[in-house]
Amino acid sequence: EGLQRMNDVIQVMEENLDKTKDREARYHITYLSKFHFQRLFHMTTGVTVAEYIRNRRLTLAAQEIIASDIKIIDLSYKYGYDTLGSFRYDARCYTKCIETYFSEWFP
Repeated sequence: EGLQRMNDVIQVMEENLDKTKDREARYHITYLSKFHFQRLFHMTTGVTVAEYIRNRRLTLAAQEIIASDIKIIDLSYKYGYDTLGSFRYDARCYTKCIETYFSEWFP
């Protein structure tokens, strides 16, 4: 039952990746405190909640960059980044090869 609730939380997070939603709402699905939820999530998935959300957003952003003509700045705002610099920093850390792959978008 606990694993099913965790899957429900992941599904809710996936459905709301491009939205800024009340983060406290996801803990209520599992009936756990924020502390225990984060510990259980890390033990279950191997990453923290923040890492999971950041990595999923960056994955979706990369897919959109490849598939559309959307501006990078618009994409960074869409996925919750306040500045292009913070998006670039996370993208570099996430892919570890961002400089060569996205050099045409980030001159």
